[in-house]
Amino acid sequence: MKKVLLSLAVLGMISMASAQCFNVFGPEQLVNGGFETGDLQGWAYYEDYPYDGDGPPVDYPGHMEPSFPPSVFIKAPAEGDMYMGLTNGSSGRGFIFQEIPVVPSNYYCISGYMWVLGTEWDWATPAANANAQVYAVQGPWMGPSNPGAPGPPTGNVVTIIDVTSPPPSADWIYFEVCVHAEDSLLTIVLAGANDWAWPMVAMWDGISVREQAIPEPGTMLLLGTGLIGLVGLARRK
Repeated sequence: MKKVLLSLAVLGMISMASAQCFNVFGPEQLVNGGFETGDLQGWAYYEDYPYDGDGPPVDYPGHMEPSFPPSVFIKAPAEGDMYMGLTNGSSGRGFIFQEIPVVPSNYYCISGYMWVLGTEWDWATPAANANAQVYAVQGPWMGPSNPGAPGPPTGNVVTIIDVTSPPPSADWIYFEVCVHAEDSLLTIVLAGANDWAWPMVAMWDGISVREQAIPEPGTMLLLGTGLIGLVGLARRK
């Protein structure tokens, strides 16, 4: 019986940590989340090179390049008329990020679309040589955790989505994750990386951060189950 109660408690607590978006409300927190301005207005760019760790990292603008249609037009936008693509022709990694003020202890829904393609030299042959991620960092931007080599940003990081080329389908990949704010700043990071000397493009569109109500009904049920388990354990003691 004790094991059953403990399992119920753990299940309820885990559900609170992995809740998906539900009952989103309030204004959009991000600036230019759909890149409809055709530039990085509202966002900042950090480039980490060399990616393979052969030397000290340097800020090397131009090795990877944020691009917008029509200069990069592999897909129709997921929404609106524009999206942002991060392209390169050799090893490298780039981070597009935006810091947004949030209320600690509140919950936020982070959603959007992503796609990544690594290729041979002619952009026609897909190759699994590229990857792209969306991260949420609790706090301000502090750079990569492992400069010049693979890894997430520095800090308390939530990995929202991680896709390696080629993606599972030709469609945009939609994602949404509920994040519990633990700091007065939440940094949204769009990261693209290529670990070999072949072209790649990573693309993002419709990135959104909005406040949401928590817990949602399913999570409430599991949370109640968890509390029942904890109460049962306490009584047995």
